[in-house]
Amino acid sequence: MSEKATLTDEQREMLEILAEMIIPVDDFDDGLKAAGFAGIMETRNMYQSWTAQLYDVGLKGIDQISNDLFSKNFLALGGKERAAVLDALASENPPGTVWTEQESASRFFTHLCMDACFVYCTNEEVWERIGFPGSIFEKGGYPDFADPQE
Repeated sequence: MSEKATLTDEQREMLEILAEMIIPVDDFDDGLKAAGFAGIMETRNMYQSWTAQLYDVGLKGIDQISNDLFSKNFLALGGKERAAVLDALASENPPGTVWTEQESASRFFTHLCMDACFVYCTNEEVWERIGFPGSIFEKGGYPDFADPQE
């Protein structure tokens, strides 16, 4: 990523693939397919430089893991190979020289999963499918939130 936190086309494609791997299409819905995950992360990264740095290191780390395991970059891999890369990323000690104490594979993987869940769960179409009634803010919130619930 540049100083403006813009993603390259390859980084966008990698993020879309990773998001779909974390919340895939199933019989229930389309997961994160076509949710615009990369664009949402790119916009957020413009306002939070620490996430831009984390994603820059993390995506480089994904390619390093991919090259270490399969001698190919991540985008050139098939589905099973990509899953192996994601498994390696989630492991205790993934390959790669890009990881640091501050920008660790564990930290990147955690944020990637949290961000994928955030994007999925803030989609109003998903709210409808899971039976969430939507934002309660317009209805006055939950004034009894601290009271014991029956």
